[in-house]
Amino acid sequence: MKLKVDETFQQAIVAHKEGKLKEAEDLYRVTLKIQPLHAEAKHNLGIIALHTNQSGVALLLFKTAIENNPNIEHFWINYIDTLIKERQFEDANKALKKGKKSGLTKNNFNLLFQRLMSATNITKPSHDDLKRLLMHFQNGRYEDAEKLAISITKQFPTNIFGWKVLGGIFEQTGRISKALIVHKKTIKIAPQDPEVYLNFGNTLREIGKLEEAEASYKKALIFKSDYAEANNNLGIILQQLSKLEEAEAIYNKSIIQKPDFAEPHYNLGIILNSSGRLGDAETSF
Repeated sequence: MKLKVDETFQQAIVAHKEGKLKEAEDLYRVTLKIQPLHAEAKHNLGIIALHTNQSGVALLLFKTAIENNPNIEHFWINYIDTLIKERQFEDANKALKKGKKSGLTKNNFNLLFQRLMSATNITKPSHDDLKRLLMHFQNGRYEDAEKLAISITKQFPTNIFGWKVLGGIFEQTGRISKALIVHKKTIKIAPQDPEVYLNFGNTLREIGKLEEAEASYKKALIFKSDYAEANNNLGIILQQLSKLEEAEAIYNKSIIQKPDFAEPHYNLGIILNSSGRLGDAETSF
């Protein structure tokens, strides 16, 4: 059995080095099926997860690898380095202290400690951090995105992008009350940013507070009169409030502002169809 495990693991290593990540991942998983506590296989799966931007998965795999064998230095290095990159500074500090007692040499402990100190003393989020946050959010990795967004907003409380994404995460995961709190926070931080009013209006609309949503969209348009998305969403509210003539005018305004924006064409088509203007509705659709 041990020979089978060793052969499979070595095949995985070869595939990994050759860049055949899917093959390597499959072989690492076969290794773990035979020997569930194979720490190196777990660690290497974590490395593959990092390559595919799944930092949450990677951290879990690194952590379990360390639990299975806390004396391997590169387990600690990759785990702590990933925690720092994901701005999970408290966990990184705890891991450093544990690593110092187990597998970390003094030299590598000092290097990681300096990296942690540098990360916690910067004055604004790095471009890479913001890019990673957006990537997590756009790819639906909301747990990873939330951890990073919370870390960014704690360390940089006036960074508007972190708050915007956090509000979006709460909305996407159904935590509407938290989303509203965050939207109000963003408005206080950036009271002239039209996007924060758009986001606030979208959440208000979702819970049926149509008049408040209407006011928020109109506020967005005060700061950006050619904001096609705000005009479209305002049209939706007016349509829901049966103010069809106003909605039609607003949709047309949105279309003029952004002709390749499909949604106002569709929404206008609904109004035109309901009022019997079928040819115009067909064109709009």
